[in-house]
Amino acid sequence: MHPCSTGLLEQLVATRFLLLEYDYNQDIYQVIYQGVLNNRPIWKFTPTPLSEIDFNLLKNAKQAIDIEALEHDLRLLSWHKQLL
Repeated sequence: MHPCSTGLLEQLVATRFLLLEYDYNQDIYQVIYQGVLNNRPIWKFTPTPLSEIDFNLLKNAKQAIDIEALEHDLRLLSWHKQLL
């Protein structure tokens, strides 16, 4: 997974990449892979439950969700504090 995430990060000119999976038993998303560039530290990110709007956004997404400037983006708002 590392070569793929590094290539994706370079292509998107991004510094971090999270791959999440929804756990139906616990009703929460879990980080299953995290990629970083430039020796940045790994996030200590434990996703909390999402609002209904954000949950539906992820559930209905047909492609990856990218966020360029988290502080100005209202998507995944319940995770902003942890991600920033």
